[in-house]
Amino acid sequence: MQILKQKIEHYLIELTWSLWTELGVLGISRHHHDCLIAPEELILLTTLIAELDPRLRDEALDWCSQYHHFISVTRLKALIKVCGPCMHLPFSIFAATLNTASTANWPLFTKTSIKTFIPSRKSKAPQCKLPALLYLRLRGLFGTGARADLLTFFLTSKESNFTAADTAQLGYNKRSLSDLLESFVQSGLFDVLSIRNQLFYRFTKKNEMIQLLGKIPKTTPSWRLILEIILPLWYCIQSIENKSIATKITQIRGVLLEIDEQLKLLQLEAPPFQADFNAYLHSFSNWLLSLLENIAHGDFSKKI
Repeated sequence: MQILKQKIEHYLIELTWSLWTELGVLGISRHHHDCLIAPEELILLTTLIAELDPRLRDEALDWCSQYHHFISVTRLKALIKVCGPCMHLPFSIFAATLNTASTANWPLFTKTSIKTFIPSRKSKAPQCKLPALLYLRLRGLFGTGARADLLTFFLTSKESNFTAADTAQLGYNKRSLSDLLESFVQSGLFDVLSIRNQLFYRFTKKNEMIQLLGKIPKTTPSWRLILEIILPLWYCIQSIENKSIATKITQIRGVLLEIDEQLKLLQLEAPPFQADFNAYLHSFSNWLLSLLENIAHGDFSKKI
């Protein structure tokens, strides 16, 4: 189990470095140049593993101290609410440290001390024209908020028609999203069709918008869903390290049941249960490590 934990840490650190490097942090590993990056999910992942790689934490703080205006505090709050209390302390430490070192005013969810941090100023301004930084490109044009993120959602979605409820995953107020969708219809960007008393929206000017904006990333994973499966599995692995094999299996099975909906939405399938506990644990470990390796290396061919 210790080896499994170490390998998970390795892939999480590799993933986080790669994503930050695309944003402009001074790094070497870049596996996500054509993959949509969601900055708020990245920040939460960074706070989660901050103590595993203090240099990564400090370089992320350095970037945020200069470019925090690209970050949606509304989305951060919504994601933290989804993640639950386990995220309150690590995020608050990161936010309190950032607030002290910059003009940012990110929310704190619990009382905490700050980390010693001196900005390195090694981070470069994000190259928003890059496909991976579509979120930032649209926020630069339309402001940091629901308008830009709603357009990103429609530009990168493979489906054609959506209801207002489908956009709730963005983390903004439902009424605000509905009002924005109506304004898009009135502007001629969208059209709307009523089917069985339900409104379906379609981005009719999508091709024209892409021509105006530039390159769209080829892969557009749901980082929110990925975060929602990584967090509980990671905490589970840490908590069962010194438990009996039966307890390990019971808790793993419990977590997999809790995240079953997210796994289905990502079209992922955990390995089937086996009566041989050791064989099942081996199968589960290989599955989890393969999943994390693929994500860390930007390989989303397995429908992640």
